[in-house]
Amino acid sequence: MIRPFAPLIIASLLAVPAAAQSDGSKVQRVVACRTIADDAERLVCYDRESAALGAALESDEVVVVSREQAVEARRELFGFSSPNFAGLLGDEDNLDKVEVEVASAQMSGHGDLVVAMKDGSVWRQIDDRQMGRLPKAGTSATIEKAMMGSYEMKIDGRRSIKVRRIR
Repeated sequence: MIRPFAPLIIASLLAVPAAAQSDGSKVQRVVACRTIADDAERLVCYDRESAALGAALESDEVVVVSREQAVEARRELFGFSSPNFAGLLGDEDNLDKVEVEVASAQMSGHGDLVVAMKDGSVWRQIDDRQMGRLPKAGTSATIEKAMMGSYEMKIDGRRSIKVRRIR
């Protein structure tokens, strides 16, 4: 479900690359302490670098994200045009389709279908294909990436339509 603070997440992720080198090096410096052979020097290194990392975590200068949180963030951003977050949200952005449930559907004043999903996303039809009757709440839909940055929605096994995420 898209939460109201999703734009804040996006804005904060956009700000991260500029600071990523200094923040990443804080973690790398802790890991580098392992290479010190002398026990006393290694302990001094761990104490110093872990204190710096701890302070960075407490001040939100460094943020730890689990793989599960990264997958959820990619899913919540599916359909939006966004920068490549591969370095921040996992090794690769390989989410090509999502399965969602229709919350409501209506025709816009321009004659295109607008579908709100139970996950909070809203999709607008951008082609002129006719679907027949409006999909009902609870109907299953699959949205997948298509060519040239477009998306196709297939509702309950019917003919697919091209869509754009609007919310």
